[in-house]
Amino acid sequence: MKKKLLVLMIAAVAITLAGCSKDDDGEVSQGDYSTSIVGTWKCVSGVYDDGRAFSALDLSVVLVFDQYGTVKMIDTDHSDYFSGTYSISGNTLILYVQNKALVFEIILMEKNKMVIYYNQGTGTFTKT
Repeated sequence: MKKKLLVLMIAAVAITLAGCSKDDDGEVSQGDYSTSIVGTWKCVSGVYDDGRAFSALDLSVVLVFDQYGTVKMIDTDHSDYFSGTYSISGNTLILYVQNKALVFEIILMEKNKMVIYYNQGTGTFTKT
């Protein structure tokens, strides 16, 4: 269970959120990350630090952030579900799940796209 949670967290945070073109979305300023992150984000691709790539076919992760600081992480392939809280300070996103603090770096946030980094790679998510 711990290994699956770690893989979900790494993939979820290390995945760039893709959506409409950059021209349509516009980059979100750090001060607006807390409001822009609210919604449902689907993992679409990612790259581990060693260069190996993965796609949504390899990992079916959905992150749901609400305006009250609650996050749900869902593995749609295995019907696994984890719930916790989150906080954002600057470009740092922290997920508090199962008594662990998982720290991510927000590399890019647009209206419908987010790229995040965890200690083993980056991930791309699209807002649905």
